[in-house]
Amino acid sequence: MYVINTKDGAICYTGDFIIDSKMTGHYDMDLGRIAYVGKLGVLCLLSESLFSEHIGHTSPTHRLEDFFKDIVNKYSSRLMFLVLPTHLYTIQDIFNSALNKHRKIVLMGKKLQNVVAFGKKEGYLNFPDELLGDLSNIEDDDAILLMCEDKENPYAAISKVLNGYDRYIKLKPSDTVIFAEPRYDSNEKLLVKIENELAMFGCNIVSIPKEKNILHHASSEDLMLMLKLTNPKYYMPVKGEYRYLVGNANLASSLGMPKENIILKQNGDVVLIENGKLIDSTDHIKVNDILIDGKSSDDVGELVIKDREMLSENGIVLISATLSKKDKTLLVGPEVTTRGFIYVRDSKEIINEIKHISSDIITRNIIDNFVDFNKIKTEIRTELSKFLYEETECKPMIIAVVQEV
Repeated sequence: MYVINTKDGAICYTGDFIIDSKMTGHYDMDLGRIAYVGKLGVLCLLSESLFSEHIGHTSPTHRLEDFFKDIVNKYSSRLMFLVLPTHLYTIQDIFNSALNKHRKIVLMGKKLQNVVAFGKKEGYLNFPDELLGDLSNIEDDDAILLMCEDKENPYAAISKVLNGYDRYIKLKPSDTVIFAEPRYDSNEKLLVKIENELAMFGCNIVSIPKEKNILHHASSEDLMLMLKLTNPKYYMPVKGEYRYLVGNANLASSLGMPKENIILKQNGDVVLIENGKLIDSTDHIKVNDILIDGKSSDDVGELVIKDREMLSENGIVLISATLSKKDKTLLVGPEVTTRGFIYVRDSKEIINEIKHISSDIITRNIIDNFVDFNKIKTEIRTELSKFLYEETECKPMIIAVVQEV
């Protein structure tokens, strides 16, 4: 939790949280210190809203140690746990379930190894070193493999193993695959497909029960307890769909907070508080999603996005030709290549006409042994664009490549 002190009181931002008295060590929650902040005076509390519609506390549904222990005891064959590397508490539960079972846990992938090493160094993970195995233990019948998944490319690791592309792991019919991560609606079709393929292969499949909730977000009772502890003058629900923000605001209203002190804003809206009093403001900061191209962290720009939209809707036509450097005659082409525009075998007349138009343009722009390449490319784009729109009512991206040899 972040607390920013101002002359009018503290501004508090909770981040993701749950309230669980059984949490210890680095996961413990200092409720007394939070209450102390509240006694000093909180001007505004910004609290997450993702689970505001969930009744009760999130605890203890986030605890999975007993569930994992049952799996380790039930299946004596090799186990494969699919985990998100950010869910350190879930990884700790898996380690706890394997203690004193004489089974080795193998961490697959450098990313997961680094996360676990860092977690242990900082005190977020606690397990004996002898519990970890290495690549020599992968084929052991009683091995436990931890495989790293991520939200951007869901189920990529198990798909790689399933299709036989993994460098180290070869799937066995006796294997048990445990999806120790949340199920997202957007990935449901992909997950069902993978589960079907695993079942056809003969593997056992175990998923987190619906009543368990490994996403560590505050439910309604957690949110209300945080409000009572901090007792803010203003309350601003953040994080989540707008309906979750409204649900969070309704919780504050049910505790007696005046509606005019509850701030509901969307991304970019400016909140202005002067001398401890909320001032009406219609200012807005322009904020949009930034699309990242590959590993680049720079904005790809509107022109690139527009090009991609054009390619996705209308395809591309590539005209290539080769001229003689000596006498400027046409040696090869024009050749026509299309992608995502028309099926070449069924459109021979259009392809031939494209070649004819391109050839005429190239020929008429060769004057006195001089070739105006820029004019050729411009005219090809202009005339072919007009012709193709008349024929197909589509406007594909047209690229002309003319070179000399």
